[in-house]
Amino acid sequence: MSTKPNKLFTCEVCGEKFGRNKLKKHRKEKHPQPGPLILISKRGARVNERMPCDACKNHHNLLWRYSESTKGTVHICSVCKPKIINRSFPKLDALNFAQTGGGFESKRSKH
Repeated sequence: MSTKPNKLFTCEVCGEKFGRNKLKKHRKEKHPQPGPLILISKRGARVNERMPCDACKNHHNLLWRYSESTKGTVHICSVCKPKIINRSFPKLDALNFAQTGGGFESKRSKH
């Protein structure tokens, strides 16, 4: 009968030791990862300062400031802006608003 040795892994954040499966559960419960950056409002203002982008962390001269997002006030560069806008406000399709169940000219008398 062979048994695997109980190998312990250390949590990088708090330093506690766990087995592999317990470490995954510990990370998920005790050290949750922040959610994605989502804009609540499309209203933004252009800023002409050299600052880091909150999405990609690179410094840019031209940024957009959005005050309503899941992370408070954020500054987004023009490279990351389309990706974040598409994630926050997905494209709407005409079929999303279509009424279902009605027949075309169903009340019209048949000849």
